[in-house]
Amino acid sequence: MSDPRVQIVTDYGDAIFKRAHEPIEPAGFKPNWHDRPTLFKTYPGAALISLPDGPAPAERSFAEVVGQSSPTTQAAYTMTRLAWLLRMTYGVLARRMRVNWNQDTANRMPYPTAGWSRGTANGGGLYPLEVYWVSGGSGPLQPGVYHYSTGHHAVERLAVGNFTEQVRSAVGHHPDAEQTAQFLLISVRFWKNAFKYGNFSYHVVTQDLGALLSSWDVLGAGLGLPTRRILWFDDEPLNRLLGLDTDEESVLAVVPLPWAEGTDTQKVAAGGATVPAASTGAPVGVTRTAFERSRAIRRFPDIERVHRATLLDGEPRPHPAVAADPAIQTQRPPTRGLTVSVFRCHPSGPVGCHSP
Repeated sequence: MSDPRVQIVTDYGDAIFKRAHEPIEPAGFKPNWHDRPTLFKTYPGAALISLPDGPAPAERSFAEVVGQSSPTTQAAYTMTRLAWLLRMTYGVLARRMRVNWNQDTANRMPYPTAGWSRGTANGGGLYPLEVYWVSGGSGPLQPGVYHYSTGHHAVERLAVGNFTEQVRSAVGHHPDAEQTAQFLLISVRFWKNAFKYGNFSYHVVTQDLGALLSSWDVLGAGLGLPTRRILWFDDEPLNRLLGLDTDEESVLAVVPLPWAEGTDTQKVAAGGATVPAASTGAPVGVTRTAFERSRAIRRFPDIERVHRATLLDGEPRPHPAVAADPAIQTQRPPTRGLTVSVFRCHPSGPVGCHSP
């Protein structure tokens, strides 16, 4: 194996499979629940822009959505469609109060340490992913970088300027990126999961990414929206754009959003006011600092080592015929019994969570 990075990832994968009898966490490691990171990342002082709360789409079953063939024509994103997709997958839908066998049940009873359910759960319900919206000149917002504040179902404006070319360059001018000026960047905050799982966390958070992207696939298909993702890109330029320390938080996926031209005629600011166009000149990326609840943040060398091994810097994207593994065969899942609506909200969802 000539590339040492491949060996690092392979060794980490082997350690994951052996963890039942060879623990990979540091000896004596226990989560400090009293100093856990905040459940909802936010940027103090950033302009907060509420997302629309439109009606739910027409009801369709999972069988219809999963079993359908690829449509020849696809819808384009609007502010309302994107807001609905974000809320139903990663927005807060209900408080988790059910009694179960988890050891942290007692910790969820007081309001400051309450747990909140979302549409996409995976690695213990810690939700370590963050969603950033890089909006170019064709969207409803002033061009800039925005963070999806899950606790508010709103976006926070972090930087002003058109960063479209920076994103396109980082993804190697992927054809999907050349067709739009709107992008979602999905990152992971390692500490948000590692405080509980230690070095095992990297395995968990990458599963979280797959769960979120798969949820977008299902709900996007129900709306006729494309949910293409780009996983091969230069990491550091995008992390610098978002003002991230790569060892603390890093972009894992880029999702181009084909936008419906002419659907949004005003640039929306906090409070609904119209804002002027972005200033000319080279725009500056995010310089704001997010709120951190934890007083002590612990670093885990295995996480940093394996993540560093996955970073790219100017490496050409492999040809699909080379990247695909013929030994991996994928099939559509059986649709028998999948009669529940793909759009139905949880019955204990908040006001505004429309159920057909």
